[in-house]
Amino acid sequence: MPSFFLLYTGHRMMRIVFRNFITLLSIGAFDTEDSAEAMSQFKWSQMLQLADNYDVTDFISLGISKMYNRNSSLIPPNILKLAKGHISDSQTIYFKNDEHYNFTQKSIKKFSNFFLNRKLNKIIFNEIHSIDTSVTSLVFLLKLIDTMNGFLTVDRNFRNVIDLGTYLRNSGDKIDFIKIDLWLKSLRMKGIANLIGSYLVVLFNFTPDELPFIDNVDEGVYAKVYNSVEKPVKQDDISSDDDKPIRIRGIISPVHKPNTNASKYFAYCPLEVTSKILKNISKSLSNVEE
Repeated sequence: MPSFFLLYTGHRMMRIVFRNFITLLSIGAFDTEDSAEAMSQFKWSQMLQLADNYDVTDFISLGISKMYNRNSSLIPPNILKLAKGHISDSQTIYFKNDEHYNFTQKSIKKFSNFFLNRKLNKIIFNEIHSIDTSVTSLVFLLKLIDTMNGFLTVDRNFRNVIDLGTYLRNSGDKIDFIKIDLWLKSLRMKGIANLIGSYLVVLFNFTPDELPFIDNVDEGVYAKVYNSVEKPVKQDDISSDDDKPIRIRGIISPVHKPNTNASKYFAYCPLEVTSKILKNISKSLSNVEE
């Protein structure tokens, strides 16, 4: 009975931590009008660790600062102090800009699959030499591919999704979505594009109208993301004294290790996933031989 109670309590605790994590991530990244929920000191500390593990501490910190300005009673003073320490004076967050994407080089390798890389380079060449060249559309396409690669590499890929959403909000009126749709079909990316778009809609309050490149929204994304990060809290992980350093172990898996389960995305981009798995196997065999 006590073990079941601790497990149930751990699940409940993680749910509110995750809800606030997504809420503050949305506020920090896209200035949404959502409101956070009151939490204990321990739960706030858990959420900050979650932000650190997924490399979004800057967004979460900005969200905490904005939430404090809306309702100061929700944010503990020491949490606000920690958050402000992560916010730069200009409150700007670095992303790759258009200049990062160089279309003058001979070949761009974004895929593990040789034929998809060849198609991508043909798309770029034809677009650069088109009478109605849209560099903004090409940049958006490459950001989509970068986001896909982020999913296949580190799985829960909030930062790339936010980068894509930010670019869409800032430059969406300059993107030729008719071209984007044709390119995604040619590169066998419609499935993964729908998943990425579902992240923006379900987690970050985008509207489907803002995402003309997707066909449908997977409403189950929220549950999938939550289930992938949630783990019950162990009794010896909890310090009852808020003044002592809190040790958190086994709650959240580190995000920086390579994702060895790219096969879970097979239904979204089967050709690229298959190529990536075969490439990883070949690389592993080469390392063994060495």
